[in-house]
Amino acid sequence: MKAALIVLLTLLPALVHAAEVRVVTTTTDLAWAAREVGGDRVSVRSLCSPTEDPHYVTPTPSLVAAVGDADLFVEIGLGLEIWTGRLLDGAGNPDVRPGGPGYVRASDGIATKERPSTLSRAGGDLHPEGNPHVWLDPVLMKIVATNVAEGLARVDPPHADAYRQRAKALGDRIDAALYGEELVALLGSALLDRLARGGTLDAYLDKELGGAPLRARLGGWLARLAPLRGRSVVYHHQSWVYFADRFGLSIAAYVESKPGVQPSAGHVARVVEIAGTAKVPVVVVSNYYDARLARSIAEDVGSRLAVVPLMTGGSEGAGDWFALMDSLVRAHTGDAP
Repeated sequence: MKAALIVLLTLLPALVHAAEVRVVTTTTDLAWAAREVGGDRVSVRSLCSPTEDPHYVTPTPSLVAAVGDADLFVEIGLGLEIWTGRLLDGAGNPDVRPGGPGYVRASDGIATKERPSTLSRAGGDLHPEGNPHVWLDPVLMKIVATNVAEGLARVDPPHADAYRQRAKALGDRIDAALYGEELVALLGSALLDRLARGGTLDAYLDKELGGAPLRARLGGWLARLAPLRGRSVVYHHQSWVYFADRFGLSIAAYVESKPGVQPSAGHVARVVEIAGTAKVPVVVVSNYYDARLARSIAEDVGSRLAVVPLMTGGSEGAGDWFALMDSLVRAHTGDAP
């Protein structure tokens, strides 16, 4: 009996490892969410590097093999990862294809922005279902985490409650970082999210409580970006509509003339004119794009240039999603780290 127990204890680490849920995600933000929600029950691999354009990834044999062995496959969807169809075909894993228990489209349940009214390559790289860069809005990142939790619950039912509890705890942390702990304690997450999604939070904060406006209780990223609310910003690519809308920024223009299309000299001149008239404080470009045109525009109009990560792990200061959001807030405000 004692010998059998010793053998069991010796094999236990291997058995625990074998019991892990193997999760493959397309992006590092989804990998971060899966680790946060899955805890020590999951092993996670991202197929896309954090400094790589997620639109264009080559399904190499090693990536195909990873998906073939996966229990759960998570993608943003909405046409962000135009390469996953070939990847899933090559992997030959029916459980992680759309409709299978191990497939998660992390954007499900999100009301997307910038849905094109007509589809034509003349408009550049369009996304028929709307802009896919949903992880840049903290309110929407909570939906992403919930979708990941439900996927894990499907493939690992005995631990379903634990996944859902971890997703809820993650949502609470996001709320505190977005609204500030004091406002969350006062109004509750459900009301704040409802107001934020409806675009009425800013007006609601003008209400008074105890002789002072609720705005005085606002904290977190919203408070830090409040001085820029209503200001115009120039971005390189159409990645930023969710971030801009959440924090009350106006997108004055894009450096690209159309998504994924190199701008003409005339377009650049128009962007300079628009940016100068709007007195934009910052021109923002993701760090996997060439920043030369954005730098030139910023110099011409006397604005700051911010070269920023777009995904978790995309820079030294963006090691997790919270750090990513912190870095983006600092880049827009010009605050030192």
